[in-house]
Amino acid sequence: MNFQEKIDLLTQQIANDPDNDQAYFQRGELYFRQKAYDQAQKDYEEALRINPEYSLALIAQGYILALKKDTSCLSVFEAVKDILSPESEEYGWLGRIAHESQYILEDATPSRYNERGIKLSDMGLIWQAVEDYSLAIQESNHYEYAYYNRGLAYNEVAQYQLAVEDFTIAIELNPDDSWSYNDRGNSYNYLKQYDLALADYKQGLEHDPENSALYNNIADLYFALGEFESAVYYFEEAIQRKPQEAAYTTNFAELYICMQQYSMALEVLNKYRVSINDSIYALVANILRLLIHTIQQQDTQALEQQLLLAQQKQQETHWNFDNLMRWWENNQALDQDVRAKIKRYLEIAIRLG
Repeated sequence: MNFQEKIDLLTQQIANDPDNDQAYFQRGELYFRQKAYDQAQKDYEEALRINPEYSLALIAQGYILALKKDTSCLSVFEAVKDILSPESEEYGWLGRIAHESQYILEDATPSRYNERGIKLSDMGLIWQAVEDYSLAIQESNHYEYAYYNRGLAYNEVAQYQLAVEDFTIAIELNPDDSWSYNDRGNSYNYLKQYDLALADYKQGLEHDPENSALYNNIADLYFALGEFESAVYYFEEAIQRKPQEAAYTTNFAELYICMQQYSMALEVLNKYRVSINDSIYALVANILRLLIHTIQQQDTQALEQQLLLAQQKQQETHWNFDNLMRWWENNQALDQDVRAKIKRYLEIAIRLG
């Protein structure tokens, strides 16, 4: 969908529901991306008229003022503090945005733009973050951190080729940074250029053999490609370096399920139960346990109850069950009706992320 089609879709949503504050904000973000700041401001204003506590819309308004070097941006950021809880992470991030904005008004430097961009990204204002990283690069075209962070932001908004270009420059500026290889590998992975992704992950390991994320990403790629034995090796290497990382252990358990090694999957889930239960992946682990029960008992009732409960609570899994879904769909050992139910429940789980 191109820019105008997205604008038209949101405009139609607003016509159907004039009190749709989110549609106004999203359309404002599209205008912001096109640097149509006046139109963006109008949409942010409408979102705030409908919902005066729409903090992101107010921050976005303040940011446009900051771009214009208008000191009133500081009072706008201050007003947002009245909306956010002082105990929240967002409150702290906002404080840093205001702090860096004050310094930028006095003396703009690449590091100030970069730091503000990071906090804007944390808030979920990705295109505003991209703008700040771009301003940092304008100040110094050798500032590697801004290229790297802009690459991360482009990955967030599915602009993967632009991300590749930024990570490539970051690598040229600092060839020993394993993280630039890791994240360019992620971009290639999203582009389904798997050979290039694997080459980047492995090159990153040459620069930092202790980077657990690289081992995990290699394992995950092999998992997706159906090369399970290679995936096992790299998951083991990742977990050896960072056993407390619940994403690695739950992913490893999922792999064992697809390999029909259910006892090994349960062994992993049990061994790392404490770190998993203390993480956002506790729900994922419960679902994996129930999937094992389902295939062994040909009974979806417990799985259905868990997933519907999770759906009601809208808990986040941040998990991609695509590999598992493909395996369950094609597993002829399961009754066709059971496979269909499992697919539906996994689709529920995916939407939780």
